[in-house]
Amino acid sequence: MKINGNNKKCMKNKHISILRFDFFLFLSLALILQVGNSNAQIGTPNNPSYGNVQTTATNDYYNSLIGLSGAELRTALQNIVVNSNTRGQTYGDAWLMLEEADENPDDDTQVWQVYIETGIAKTAHVSGSTGWNREHVFPQSRGGFSGGTSTSSDGKDVYFSTSASDIAHAHADAHQLRASDAGENANRGSLDFADVNGPRTKNSSFYEPPVSAKGDIARALFYMAIRYNDLSLADGDQDGQIIGDLASLIEWHGIDLPDDYEMRRNNVIYDWQNNRNPFTDMPALVDYLWGDLQGVAWPGNTTTGIRLSSVDAFPIVPYGSVSEIKTYEIEGTELGAKLNIDAPEHFEISLTNNTADFVKNIEIAITDNELEATTIYVRFVPERAVGAEISAYIIHYSGNKSTRLTVSGTEGNPLLTPDELYTQDFETDCAPDWLKYSVSSNKNWDCDTYGHNGGTAIAMNNYEADTDSEDWLVSPLFNTSGYSQAKLKYWMEWDYSGSVVELFFSTDYSGTGNPNDATWTKLKDVTSEDNWTEYVSDLHTISSASFYLAFKHVSTPTSSSRINLDDISLIAIELAPIISSSKASIDFTYTAPNTTSASISYTINAENLESDIELVTEAPFELSADETTWANTLTVAQAEADGKLLYVRCKPTTDYLGGLKGRITHSGTNATDLIVDILVAANTDIPANASSLTNDKTLDLVSWNLEWFGTPSKSGHASTWDEQLTSVSTKIIDLDADIYALQEVVADALNGNYLDSLIVELNNQAGADTYTGLLGP
Repeated sequence: MKINGNNKKCMKNKHISILRFDFFLFLSLALILQVGNSNAQIGTPNNPSYGNVQTTATNDYYNSLIGLSGAELRTALQNIVVNSNTRGQTYGDAWLMLEEADENPDDDTQVWQVYIETGIAKTAHVSGSTGWNREHVFPQSRGGFSGGTSTSSDGKDVYFSTSASDIAHAHADAHQLRASDAGENANRGSLDFADVNGPRTKNSSFYEPPVSAKGDIARALFYMAIRYNDLSLADGDQDGQIIGDLASLIEWHGIDLPDDYEMRRNNVIYDWQNNRNPFTDMPALVDYLWGDLQGVAWPGNTTTGIRLSSVDAFPIVPYGSVSEIKTYEIEGTELGAKLNIDAPEHFEISLTNNTADFVKNIEIAITDNELEATTIYVRFVPERAVGAEISAYIIHYSGNKSTRLTVSGTEGNPLLTPDELYTQDFETDCAPDWLKYSVSSNKNWDCDTYGHNGGTAIAMNNYEADTDSEDWLVSPLFNTSGYSQAKLKYWMEWDYSGSVVELFFSTDYSGTGNPNDATWTKLKDVTSEDNWTEYVSDLHTISSASFYLAFKHVSTPTSSSRINLDDISLIAIELAPIISSSKASIDFTYTAPNTTSASISYTINAENLESDIELVTEAPFELSADETTWANTLTVAQAEADGKLLYVRCKPTTDYLGGLKGRITHSGTNATDLIVDILVAANTDIPANASSLTNDKTLDLVSWNLEWFGTPSKSGHASTWDEQLTSVSTKIIDLDADIYALQEVVADALNGNYLDSLIVELNNQAGADTYTGLLGP
């Protein structure tokens, strides 16, 4: 190989055949997972557990379904759900049933409220718009069973017989009743169910519950459609005794599978009503009645045999990045031939912690219908910019058995996540840091016990006051220095009409006395719903870092709303560190090898720094802050960074073709890297066309098929060996390349190695150059 002188290399390559082999690696995983027993603590619906609660039904409870399909399957299932042993209870008893069935796993003095995912005291039965109510998942106004049973409670052991035709008994059927926040119960109304725009959102036709309730709601409606002859499900927006949207309910059933909470609930209601929700016990039944397996014979009990541990929430990860790896354990019994695991959007899974092995779907072969405890690795990989928390499910299924695992993480730039600068829940001494000032009337802002999620709220009601109202609720002095995009968040409930409420800010209020003595600028007119609703007010129009906020209430004694305000918070985004430069690029003229260019200066500016600035470049460029000490790296102290004058120079040690390019990277904690490009002009004495360079400045490669070199009679180009050898060697020397790849050179044990003869001849003719040869496979 001749690059800077005279070492040439001649190479002969024969045809290479590439053979592909498939290797199969069989792994036997033998890990141990300790699974909790039936008395273990169960999770809440939004933090579910699985496998700790077993059905209290007998093993043969559903045996009569085996082998049936279509209408026969439906009829047989109805005969299990409602028969001569089924017990009807009263609407008064429903309080007792739900207090037991919907008990909050984290607090046995509370029930779990299905739509708002929080607990509330069992004793806090609905009063007006507060407390918890007995939500009819299938609306009683549409089902035709309003007031169908007594409101008196006579206990578990007093009951009446019921049948599939007794639609009135749906009024107190606990399988479709849920403890629900009264306000959210009213918000849902009698709407159908489908995805709208996230939890607790609705449109004119549909209501969307949180994910933790979606499967529960679907299975309650599947039960009702089997239990009562008059009720049914269908796709789309429905009315009357038909509930929609069936397609959404089937999807929800799949993403929110039964957990320990729901199984315990099924057991409790079984104890009261002597019937069960079969879709909680056997989720796969849905496919045989409404899904893809309609008309297929039911194979038998499908109680899940898959058990899982849990995964903690992932921290904030921006789109384009990957989280740390977390793990969970899975095991199962009575499984099919394989176990499939499907990861949702934004998450990936693996059987190893090797980053290259993460995928969306895993298939595990099952031996003897059992899977011993196995570690599954999971990571959070946001697939798009969401800027919010993401909660989803990893689905596991084998044969007729399936379960889910909740995974969650937050996508976003950690720097763009708001900080909570202030909070007030009005639970302590009615928030003395908020000024309650009545300009007129004998009524004023004061705390009451109808707070958001229970507890205390600040309230205003001028009804039956002595005169017209002007009442101010003034915040403490807020300061948002070092922050941007400030917002005020608050929860409000507004009953009745008549009041006017406005949100103001002031930069000259003293903090005491009549607010009218200061200058106030209105931010917005405040309105609210008749149930607790969260609002966010943008404060970007406030130019000062220090300010007061105030809610001003105006009404008459005869026309006044009752306004409750709670859980106020001020949030803002901390200003990000910024590094900037006076120059986007730095241009040098051509600098000859082993010389040093004149230095070029530029200035950096910095805001909101959290650290020193580290500068890095690569040879042949050097950096300096004083034109005395030069290096490829440089540290600029945080305190000196803004307006700092810096220098860069070029100091090449070898020549270069077509100019040079480089960059200076400026880095600081939580700051976006600043890149300043460096360009060095080309040597105008060197031709721009690389083919015009002299031979000693290029690496030349020749590929040549010699066609039967060593057997001239077959080559078609020479009649004798000497003629062939002389012709080829002369041409190679004339080409004066550095590397030759030659084909069809005879070289074997029978005919001899003609490459060696060519190398000898080339070295005889080459003079100072040297040729060596390498025979390919």
